[in-house]
Amino acid sequence: MFNYNKITGFVLAALFSVSMAQLVAPYNVLASGEYVPDAYGNEVAAITWTWLDDNVSSGNCADGNPALEDCAGNQFCNDDPQFSGYDCVVNNGSCLDVTGDGIITDWLGDGYCDDGAYGLVFQCDDYGWDCGDCGDPIVDPNDFCSEAPPVNCEDQGLITCPDGSCAATEADCPVALTDCQGNVFEESLLSWIGDGYCDGVDMAYGLDFACPEYDCDGCDCVGDAVGQSEACLAECGGVAANPPVAEKTYFSLFTDNEPQRIVPTYDVRTGEYDPGNMIPDSRLISYTVSVEVLTGAYAGFVGDFTANTETISITGFAEGDEACGFVTTLDGTESSPPSCTACGVAAVPNDEEPCDPGQGGGGECDDYDVAGDVNNDDSVNVLDIVSVVNHILGTLLEGCELGAGDLNSDGEINVLDIVSIVNIILGTDARSADATSATMRVEGNTLNISGNGFIGAVQMTLSHGSDFSISLTDDAMVADYATNGNSTTLVVVVPGSEEIFTATGDYDIDEVIVANSSSMINVIEPGSFTL
Repeated sequence: MFNYNKITGFVLAALFSVSMAQLVAPYNVLASGEYVPDAYGNEVAAITWTWLDDNVSSGNCADGNPALEDCAGNQFCNDDPQFSGYDCVVNNGSCLDVTGDGIITDWLGDGYCDDGAYGLVFQCDDYGWDCGDCGDPIVDPNDFCSEAPPVNCEDQGLITCPDGSCAATEADCPVALTDCQGNVFEESLLSWIGDGYCDGVDMAYGLDFACPEYDCDGCDCVGDAVGQSEACLAECGGVAANPPVAEKTYFSLFTDNEPQRIVPTYDVRTGEYDPGNMIPDSRLISYTVSVEVLTGAYAGFVGDFTANTETISITGFAEGDEACGFVTTLDGTESSPPSCTACGVAAVPNDEEPCDPGQGGGGECDDYDVAGDVNNDDSVNVLDIVSVVNHILGTLLEGCELGAGDLNSDGEINVLDIVSIVNIILGTDARSADATSATMRVEGNTLNISGNGFIGAVQMTLSHGSDFSISLTDDAMVADYATNGNSTTLVVVVPGSEEIFTATGDYDIDEVIVANSSSMINVIEPGSFTL
C-alpha cells in the first residue's frame, strides 16, 4: 500500500529459490561504460558492472520466518522492505507497524509497478496484480488491496504543508525556509549561496537568494544583469566572488505528497555517496562490488559498494576514465571467493567477452556439461583435441568453448588439457604406464622424443630462418603446426613412435612441453640444431 517514497539505489533486489551449502564466486563479469540518469535526471558518464551468480541462501529471513515467493518464483524476506518508510513488502497479516504511523505500508498499491524493475514481480492473482500499480485490473483473492492508506493529506483529514508533509493545522507544519521571493526550499539548498552560480531575481535555477537576508547569494550574481538585484548591487560591487564549484540543476519542490523515484548516486569527484532511503537489508543474497579507479582525476580511489542484484552502476567519472572491479557474494556472515576482475571505461561501451564466461557452475554455458566436449557436440573425440590444438596454434577458442577447453582449470590451455581429453577417449587401461621423463635427440633430419612410458602429447615452439621447412610425423592421434614469420609452434598428440618431425634448415627450440597422462615431465634436450 502506498504512503512513502520508494527510492532505488544503484541496484534492485533479485533473489533465488534453491538452496546451496557453499558459496561460489560470481562469474561472467563485465564492466561496460554508458550514460545513466543521476538523481536529477541528467545523463552522466558511468561504468556498469554486471555478473551472473548461482548462489542461494540456505537460511531463513532475519525475523525467523521462511522467505516468500513472488509471481516469478523469486524469494524475498517480507520483513525487509529495502526502503525506509515501508513496514514490509506485502501486508499478509504478519507485518509490524515499524514506522509507527498507525498503518501498514507495503509495496502493493504504492504507485510503483513491480514488474521486475525493482527485483520482484507482483503481477499475478496471488498479489492482486500489484494492486493496480502497473495498470492491470485488480484480481485480489488474498485481500491484499483493501487496506490501502489515503493517497494524500486531505483524504486523511489533514492539510498539506508547504514542504509536502501532512499536519493537522498550519501551526503544526515544519517551519519552512523561503527565498527572497517567498518560495519554499529545502535547507540543503543553502549550499547554493556562494557556489558561483547566480541564484537571482530571474530564478535561473528556481530560487532567488539575491537579497541581503541571504548574503546576496554570496555575490554570485556580479556581472549578471538579469539576475542581480538592486539591493545587492552596492554590496557586491563589480567583482565576481566565487568560481562555479559543481554542476547545478533547476530546483522544483514537489508538494503533491506522491511517491518519487529518486536514484541515489556516488560521485567520485566529491567522494560523496548518497544511498537514498535504502536501509540495511536482511535479504538472502547480496553482493559487495570492490572498485578501483585507474585513470582520470580520481585515479587511486578504492571503494566497496553493496548490491542486491546482479548489476551496479557507478557515476561521477569523466568520459574515458577507467576503473576495475570484482564481485563477492554475501549470505549473512558467509562470503564467496572474489570473482574475476572486470575493467571498463566510463561512457564507452565494452564489446569484449566477460571475464570468467560461463564458469561458476551455471549461466549461459550450462549445456557444456560433458567434460572434454569442447565443441559441445555431446561426444568427446579427436575433434575436441583438434579444437584445443588449434587454440594453441593460434585459432583461439572463445566464450564457453574457451572454458570447456581448460579442463584442469589452471587458467591456461596447453598439452595438459589435451592429455585430459586423451584420457577420456582412451581410458586408463588402454595404455602403458606413464613416462616420468623424456629424452630428445636428433638423428639426421629427424627429431625424436622417447620416454620410459606413455607420452600423451608434445608441444614445441621453434625459431628459425626463412629457409626452414618441417614435416610432422603421421603416426599420432593428431599432429599439426603453425608458422608465423620465423617462429613455428607444433603439437603432436599420442605419438605412436619416437619420431616427432623431420626438418631442413637451422632452428632453435624456444619451448618444449612433454606430458604424460596427467602432468608435464622433465625433458633432456640439446640446444641448437644444424641440419
